[in-house]
Amino acid sequence: MSVFEILLAVAFLILSYLVGSIPVGYLLGRHFADKDVFAHGSGSMGMTNVIRVLGLKAGLFVLSSDLLKGAIPALVVGLAMPNHPEIQALAGVAAVAGHSWSLWVGFKGGKGLLTGLGAVIVIFPTVLIVAAPIGITLIVVVRYVSLGSIGATVVAFASGIVWYVSGLWTSVWGLVYVGLAGALILWQHRSNMLRLAHGTESRLAAWPTYRRSRSSEPDEPTGP
Repeated sequence: MSVFEILLAVAFLILSYLVGSIPVGYLLGRHFADKDVFAHGSGSMGMTNVIRVLGLKAGLFVLSSDLLKGAIPALVVGLAMPNHPEIQALAGVAAVAGHSWSLWVGFKGGKGLLTGLGAVIVIFPTVLIVAAPIGITLIVVVRYVSLGSIGATVVAFASGIVWYVSGLWTSVWGLVYVGLAGALILWQHRSNMLRLAHGTESRLAAWPTYRRSRSSEPDEPTGP
């Protein structure tokens, strides 16, 4: 890489992190409902907690915006530096890290799944052929959003290995992205994994329909 390409790559990675850091769920709560999503429910700015705290419309807006936070950096870097798929992969990871630890709200954030999904649609979409149906099925059948998120993440990496080893997908950087982003997403779900292991994770249908302060309730699980 030339000096210019190195500087461009660094700039793209920083911008990708900053785009991923945009706290859409938090801003919706503060400016339209006078609520801090970090102080309610699971304390996350992800879609699931936003639906729980602010309602379905706000959650769907977060769904689309969080997807774009991953897709746009990956797409822009891919177009600007087509000969450097490694930078595109790292930009996707940076966006996921930004969503998970947002600079704008004290390095708090969400679980990173939707932002990671947005980037994977651009970088390595074929892993979703199996991962997406499995994740959705787990959520629908067993009613654990966290289990669906975890399952989809693990299956995406496993199917990525199959695609690459079989020669059907030739760029190793797609697999690198899925592995690194998946590791961040699983790390953000570590408390959910413990609750699942202990049988204390809340099912989707069991979530309360009323809203309580985080200080007066145990930490609830969250999805993306």
